[in-house]
Amino acid sequence: MERKKSLPSQNVEKTILFVSDIDRTLIYPQRFARKGDVCIEWSEDGKELSYANPDNLEDLIKLSKLTKLVLVTARTKEQYRRIKWPEELEIHSVVINLGNDLLFSQEINPQEWNEKTDNSMKEHLEDLKNASKWLSEQEFVERCSIRNDRFTFARFNDKWNANEKRTLQDKLKNDFNCNCDLMGERLYLTVPGHDKGTAVSRLTKYLHPDTVMVAGDDKPDVPMLLHANCAIVDTELLWYGIINAYTAIGRTDDFVIYCYDRNEEFSKGGTSNDGFSEEAKHVVGFVDYVHSKALEYIEESLEEI
Repeated sequence: MERKKSLPSQNVEKTILFVSDIDRTLIYPQRFARKGDVCIEWSEDGKELSYANPDNLEDLIKLSKLTKLVLVTARTKEQYRRIKWPEELEIHSVVINLGNDLLFSQEINPQEWNEKTDNSMKEHLEDLKNASKWLSEQEFVERCSIRNDRFTFARFNDKWNANEKRTLQDKLKNDFNCNCDLMGERLYLTVPGHDKGTAVSRLTKYLHPDTVMVAGDDKPDVPMLLHANCAIVDTELLWYGIINAYTAIGRTDDFVIYCYDRNEEFSKGGTSNDGFSEEAKHVVGFVDYVHSKALEYIEESLEEI
């Protein structure tokens, strides 16, 4: 399902920033691979981890030549470097650790960026550690760890009661000043000013793009989607969440939202999602959708110049 509000045409050359999440937005787990897809990530012992569709990779290469392609991910440095992108792909910047640390960039100094992150994080780190300690002591938490002193990842066990979601979020916010993104049995815990939205805000201040396009599939991506002129999002629920957030922050400018509807199967030409589970159809369908709609939007935007 798509709801579109067109951007006004511009008579000057555009600098377009394309910011994207990685997992389940550009690539997907090995168990969802279709015939003809290719492995793009391996573990140290050679286990296949993530796959991509060759046509999608070609589209991503095209996008990287038409935009400044920035990847913003919850992956650590070690996790990111397992991915083997095509040599032709022109990545402008990579921001890891849930938008906190700049791994590399064609224009921005990573040392300067990361020092600012360190300085800002100092006043919040104790809160994050205390919240993480409290979480790890709860009987419904299977494992909990702070990632590089930037954010916390936790996974719940079968004692977790999803009906207590609001109570848990309020507890972490009120007692520890931490923001909580809950996704099924997973949790990401962040502190104010240290999320993917802050990363995009910092990127735009450095790069001064005319247009920002953002793609993401889950709750940690919402803060960066709020900075988009064009947002490519997953599911109706996320669409409504973004619209409500746009309203809350007073966004009045023109924007475009492409919303993937899991009830309307989407696949690229020459591929088939037949025979897959509903989860697999949804995941690979959204990845196909991102590449297709991103390229469509960029080509339409450039035609308007």
